[in-house]
Amino acid sequence: MSLLDAFYKKYTIMNQSTVDDPEGGWVTGWTPGATIEMALDDPTQTQKMIAQAQKIEVIQNALFPVGTPVKLGTYLRRVDDETAVYLVQSKPVSAPGPAGIQVMKADVIETRLPT
Repeated sequence: MSLLDAFYKKYTIMNQSTVDDPEGGWVTGWTPGATIEMALDDPTQTQKMIAQAQKIEVIQNALFPVGTPVKLGTYLRRVDDETAVYLVQSKPVSAPGPAGIQVMKADVIETRLPT
């Protein structure tokens, strides 16, 4: 167990699904998919204040174990707090080999599932 393992929390990949609407047309919803692990950094108070002043979301760094099935545009919902939803905002990149750590990094923002 590495030190990083202590910071991982469980998240569920949310998959968008479209089904037939009984009244005609289609209904789009979200279904839970695979459970993964992700560690988030805590934005500083200064970062939060700047984001609030500019009316933008705080972009956080997320770390995933190598091989985690996330990509740009993936929605993740925390297992122990279903109101905490994150959207992957960048393509996950693996740490360089000499770093000696087997993780992928991506930018995420806290958001809500689209309806």
